[in-house]
Amino acid sequence: MATDSTHTQSQVFLSTRGGDYGLSFETVVLKGLAADGGLFLPHEIPSATEWQSWKDLSYQELAFQIFSLYISRSEIPAEDLQGIINRSYSTFRGDEVTPLVQLKDNLHLLELFHGPSYSFKDCALQFLGNLFEYLLARKNEGKEGKDRHHLTVVGATSGDTGSAAIHGLRGKKDVSVTILHPKGRVSPIQELQMTTCTDANVHNLAVTGTFDDCQDIVKALFGDPETNASLKLGAVNSINFSRILAQIVYYFHSYFSLARKSSTFKVGDKVRFVVPTGNFGDILAGYFATRMGLPVDKLVIATNENDILDRFWKSGKYEKQPAKGPEAQGGLEVDGVKAHEEGVKETLSPAMDILVSSNFERLLWFLAYEFAATVGMDVEFNRKQAGQEVATWLKDLKVKGGFGPVYVDVLNSARKTFESERVSDPETLETIKSVYEQFSYVLDPHSSIGVTASLRSAQRAETNIPHISLCTAHPAKFAGAVELALKDEKDFNFQEKVLPEEFVGLEKLPKRVSDVSNDWKAVRELVKEQILFGQNETSLPHFLTLPLLSGLVNISAAANTESDYLATVTLAPTASGAEAFDLEEKRAECFQACYKTYGNYKSCTRGGVAQCWCNESDDWVEREEDCVWDICGPSAYNLYATVLRRVCETVTASASQATETGSTSSDEKITSSSEEITSRSAAETTSKTEASQAQATETSTSGSDSTAASSETAAAATSSEPNSAWKMGSSLGVSTVLAIGAVYLARMGF
Repeated sequence: MATDSTHTQSQVFLSTRGGDYGLSFETVVLKGLAADGGLFLPHEIPSATEWQSWKDLSYQELAFQIFSLYISRSEIPAEDLQGIINRSYSTFRGDEVTPLVQLKDNLHLLELFHGPSYSFKDCALQFLGNLFEYLLARKNEGKEGKDRHHLTVVGATSGDTGSAAIHGLRGKKDVSVTILHPKGRVSPIQELQMTTCTDANVHNLAVTGTFDDCQDIVKALFGDPETNASLKLGAVNSINFSRILAQIVYYFHSYFSLARKSSTFKVGDKVRFVVPTGNFGDILAGYFATRMGLPVDKLVIATNENDILDRFWKSGKYEKQPAKGPEAQGGLEVDGVKAHEEGVKETLSPAMDILVSSNFERLLWFLAYEFAATVGMDVEFNRKQAGQEVATWLKDLKVKGGFGPVYVDVLNSARKTFESERVSDPETLETIKSVYEQFSYVLDPHSSIGVTASLRSAQRAETNIPHISLCTAHPAKFAGAVELALKDEKDFNFQEKVLPEEFVGLEKLPKRVSDVSNDWKAVRELVKEQILFGQNETSLPHFLTLPLLSGLVNISAAANTESDYLATVTLAPTASGAEAFDLEEKRAECFQACYKTYGNYKSCTRGGVAQCWCNESDDWVEREEDCVWDICGPSAYNLYATVLRRVCETVTASASQATETGSTSSDEKITSSSEEITSRSAAETTSKTEASQAQATETSTSGSDSTAASSETAAAATSSEPNSAWKMGSSLGVSTVLAIGAVYLARMGF
C-alpha cells in the first residue's frame, strides 16, 4: 500500500472495477491486471501546471518530468529513474526518438517507428523492459535460488506488441516472456521478428483464433489465482499502466516539436491528434496528456473496418455485432478474406483487427466518474459508483455481447474530447498511393488510416488547426499492403525505397514457435512447461539446460512445486545401466543439495541426478562435474560423463565423415571416452579413479544403441544448410539438441 506521506494522489492506483485502491506504482507494474479483472488507473490525473516550461527539453528529459508525476521518489529515486529512461531510449535510431515530419500545410506525421522493432510500441516496451529489470533486481538483492523473484510476462499481440515486447525483454534476468499471436493473422515480417528471436527467456505461441482470442486467454490466465501463484504473471500488453504512461511523452514532445518548427504555431495553440486505433491504449495516452493540460482540440479515433469504437461514438452502443451477409466479407476481393465467425474482419491493417478494445475500459471509468460527480457527493462515492458502473458494462459485454446506449451525458462527455472515423481497405490503399504520388512518402496501412482520417477531420475543424497524425509502424512491416497499393508505380521498388537492412534475410534465420489451441488451460500448461522446465529444448546455447541427458529420466508435465519434482521423477526405460547408482536412495539428497547450491530445480530434474549444474557461471562445466561427483556419487558421475563424452565424439566423427571416408568405430570412441574420464578422475583421488573405471566401462558398453541414434542425428546437425539443425529442433526435439549441444560443449573444451 502506498502512503499519503510519500505519494500524491496521482502516484497511487485503483482498479477500474472497484476492487483495489491505494496501490503503489511497483505493485501495478508487476501485477499488470487487478484481481477483480479491472485495469489500473491513478487515483487522479495530475495537472502539469508547468508544462510550458518543458518546451525545450529533450525526449529523455521530458519523459523524466512526466514520469515523476506518476512515480513517487520513495519508489524510484530520481537518479535511478533517469537511468532507466536513458537506457530505454538509447536504442532508438535518432536523437529525437520520435521525429515530426511535415507532409503538407497543417498535416504533420509523427514517426513512432524508430525503435528496435520499427513500431510505436517500442516507445513503451523499451521502458517497460528496463523497468521490470530494475524492480526485479531490487527485489532480488541478496537473494539466491528459489528465494529469487521471477516474473513470467505473458502478452497477446496482433502484430507489433509481440516483437516490441520481445526486443524489450530478451535476455533480461529473472524474466521470461511468452507472446501469443493469432496464427496466420499477423504480417510475415511481424511473425519473423518474433519467431526468429531464440533467446532462452523468449517463447512464442501461435494460437488458432483471433487477437481477441489471444487477449481473452491472457486475461483468463491473470484471472486464475493458481496460475498467478505458480507463475508470478506480469503483463506486457497495454493493460499494464506503464505502457500508457510511457506513451504520454510523445504527445507533449510532438507538440513542442511543432512549435519549434512552425512559424505560425506557438506554445498555447490548439492541435488535433489523429490516432490509428485498435486496443485504445495509444489514444488513451493522448487523453491523459489532454487532462494534464496539453491544448488539444480533439483526439480523432481512426479505425479500420473493425469499427466497434466508431459505432460507439456514433450511437452510444458498444457491441461486438458479429458480421453477417455482405458485411462479413471484409477486406478486398483480391485478398479473398472473410470475417471471423465472431465478427473480426481480416483487413490490410492487422494490428487493428480487434473486436473489443481493452483500454476503452479505462476511459469508461473516467466517463462514469464524471457522471457520478454530478450528484455532488464526495470522491469516495464517485469512485465507488464509477467502479460499479464499469463492472456492470463489462459484464453485459461478456454475457450479452455489448452494452448501451450509455447515458446521454456520458456520451456527450466522450464527444467533447474525441471524434471518430472509419476507414475501409480500399480507402487505405488509395491514401498510400496518393501520398506516395504527391509527396514520395510511403505509409504503412495503419498510418494510412490515420492520414485518411486526418484529411476528413481537417474539413470539419476550424481553419488552420494543425493535425498531427501518428505513424505507428514502418511500412516495411506490411509489404503486402504497400506493394498492393503501389504496384503500378513505375519508379517504386520496395527493397530499395522501403526495406531496412535489419529485415533483409530474416526468413533465413532459425525460428522457434509452438502452435496451441484456442484454450486458456492448454496455453497455461504449455507456459508452465516452458517456464518451469527450463527453456525450450531448441533455445541454444543458453547453457543448454543440459538436454544431453534428458533421456535418462521422466518427470510429470504437471509438476510445478518442489514436492512435485521429487515425487514424479522416474527412470526412463531407455536408461540402461542407470540402476547402478541407486536413484531412489540418492535423488532427494541430490535434488535438495543442487537446488540449495545452484538455485535451479529444473536443472536437476531435466536430466535427473546426473545433471546438477551452475547456471550462468564461467566455470560451469567444472562445477557441474563436482556437483555430480560430490552429491550424487561416482556412479552417477560416470554415467553422466560417459554419455556426454560419447555424444561429443559422435558429432566429431560425423563432421569428419562429411569430408573424409572411414572413421573410428563407435566402440573405440567409447573406450577412449572412458579412459579420458578416468584420467580426469585420477587427478582428484586414486580411490575415485578406480571406482570410475569400473562404472564407466559398464555404462559405456550398455550405451551403444544410443550412440547409433546420436550419430544419425549428428549427421543432420552437420548438413550443408547452416540452420538445418535449428529448423529441425521443433520436430526432432531432444535428439537434434543432443547433437547441437555436443558441438557447443566440445568447443568449450569439455
